[in-house]
Amino acid sequence: MKICSALHGFALGGMEAHAVDLAVGIAARGHEVTMVLPFDGGGPLAPLAPQLVAGGVRVETRDLIELRGVMDRVKAKWRLIRWMKRECFDVFHLHRFNPFHSHAF
Repeated sequence: MKICSALHGFALGGMEAHAVDLAVGIAARGHEVTMVLPFDGGGPLAPLAPQLVAGGVRVETRDLIELRGVMDRVKAKWRLIRWMKRECFDVFHLHRFNPFHSHAF
């Protein structure tokens, strides 16, 4: 099964640890897992990337937060939608996404 998990957060904590454990555990069972993190080269969730990769999870970064203008957010959303369609995931699992945390979903 091809699974995408998206994690959004401003700090490392219990929810982030759970999401990593879940993704690594699912990958260990033979599924193809991709974790989308909201940073590009840095940010509070950047330390999760090595642990995910070591556990067999592909890491994708997207501009999901702190986009200043409305058009920036719209463009980021369409880039994400196009990528998701190309990937053809069977499951898309969001962790703590809501309108107050992200403009991308």
